[in-house]
Amino acid sequence: WARNLGVLLERECHLGRVADPWAGAWAVEHATAAMAEAAWARVRAIEAAGGLADPALVASLRRDVAATAAARIDAVQRDALPLVGVTRHRPPQPCADPPPPEPGVLTLAQHAAAGGER
Repeated sequence: WARNLGVLLERECHLGRVADPWAGAWAVEHATAAMAEAAWARVRAIEAAGGLADPALVASLRRDVAATAAARIDAVQRDALPLVGVTRHRPPQPCADPPPPEPGVLTLAQHAAAGGER
């Protein structure tokens, strides 16, 4: 796969037909940097408030997570937060048959029946 990646990018993505194939990659880099900075700011605020050893802070974080989860679930249910493959671009009909097992891969039931051994 790795050996053929260049050929795939050239033939399927037509990277050789545009002047600057990586133009626009800055948007991903900018979003990643902004997300990382916001995460570090949140970590620094948690540490300044006493860290996760403080039970009141942990309770506050749990309330924040629960409120965010509830808001997102509500948004998905109201179709205000689209999820590709779930609320947008649903398959025409649900698949009733489970996928066939891969050779050499145990199902969870088989793994449990074997005592959880590797």
